[in-house]
Amino acid sequence: MLKALWRVGQRPKFRPKTIKGFIHDAGQQPEEDRGYYPAQVGDLLDDRYKVISVLGKGMQSEVFFVEDSETKKHWAVKILRDSTTQHSSELDVLQTIRRKTTERPKCGSSHVIQLQDHFTLTSPGERRHICLVMERLGVSIGRLQEDYRTRQLPLLLVKRITKQLLKALAFLHDECHVVHTDLKQDNILCCETSGVEILSEIKLIDFGVAGFTDGTPAQVAQPVQLRAPEVFLGCRWDSKADVWNLGCLVFELLTGTALFPNYSGANFTVESFVLGSMPGVVGENFPDWMLRDGSRRDTYFVAHCESILTMRLYNLKTALACYNVLSEQELKDCACFLHDALRLDPKTRGTAADLLRHEWVRNHDDPLVCSAIRASVSVFPTQN
Repeated sequence: MLKALWRVGQRPKFRPKTIKGFIHDAGQQPEEDRGYYPAQVGDLLDDRYKVISVLGKGMQSEVFFVEDSETKKHWAVKILRDSTTQHSSELDVLQTIRRKTTERPKCGSSHVIQLQDHFTLTSPGERRHICLVMERLGVSIGRLQEDYRTRQLPLLLVKRITKQLLKALAFLHDECHVVHTDLKQDNILCCETSGVEILSEIKLIDFGVAGFTDGTPAQVAQPVQLRAPEVFLGCRWDSKADVWNLGCLVFELLTGTALFPNYSGANFTVESFVLGSMPGVVGENFPDWMLRDGSRRDTYFVAHCESILTMRLYNLKTALACYNVLSEQELKDCACFLHDALRLDPKTRGTAADLLRHEWVRNHDDPLVCSAIRASVSVFPTQN
């Protein structure tokens, strides 16, 4: 029996095969019975967008590669499941991003995917599906990692990705008042689909679980290994949760390994392990207010706020040093950057705008740096 214990950013080695053209065998439920819109290759969506192929499928949506019959341009159309359509705020978020991009075009919006059009389709049973037309991008950062045996990306490339992500987050947080909540390798795509220029720009995609900072935040968000402590504990959280998420992601891009492994045991869960590891890794204790106000405190702490599970792992700097990927000065600067992103108390954690000014990522849009990145990378994956 296959165990679904995949690390964040990795893909399963075995995937169920699907039949081209969405022909289902007798043992499968039809697409519409599972909440998906039953689109087929060759269909004309909204009397305009011709389906060419399937780009991907997730729990909440399916993405198709289409051609605009009016302009002959190619786009990606994300069709939400009917149940997702009823509750999703993704369209509202993307429309806000588009409006703010028009108002402030130079504030980091170039690193966030843009909505081009939207419409609604109805499947059998009067089920409504929101359809989002967006630009088609290249491979994901997770796909880039697969081309390295150790999954460690070159330092200059990680810095460039980090700086562009910070620009995207600063735009989302400060201009749009949006929290992404799902910052991971598969949601960061290269703008180009092939060639050397694949590494020139990246964009943040998938706002399916994003929300507005002035709304009521979800009770649980983020992948477990990337989840911020305030989210674990059930405290009210905001855009600082994305910053924690980014800090964990940067460590993984540099080392090829998750900062907080997904270990579990007979007497503890993955969630308990990750949360219990945090004080030792970042060198801080949980602030009193989080232990007092957290609605899920009792899940992880017993009387007198004593942790049920306390793991004493390497601190950030020592953990980075173990992988031997940074010089002494780079190690010092990177550990400082990650410490600012991974403060346990979100009130003292840096903002995306703060981290953009950090020495470790400064000047990484310079053309000379871009040339050095291309020279340091020997494998340029292409997308078929």
